Amino acid sequence: MESVFGQAKACLGFTRYHVRGLDKVKKETGLVVLVLNMMKLAVRKRTTTRFA
Repeated sequence: MESVFGQAKACLGFTRYHVRGLDKVKKETGLVVLVLNMMKLAVRKRTTTRFA
């Protein structure tokens, strides 16, 4: 789990939450993780070659 926060800090510059309240923090965390997963998928799609 700690590596996810390291990636968020290094790749996205995410160092602090911009909202208050547990529900809002959970939503912001979800958005950060969503972006990280989309970045991983984009890299995977770019590096894999498909043969038809």
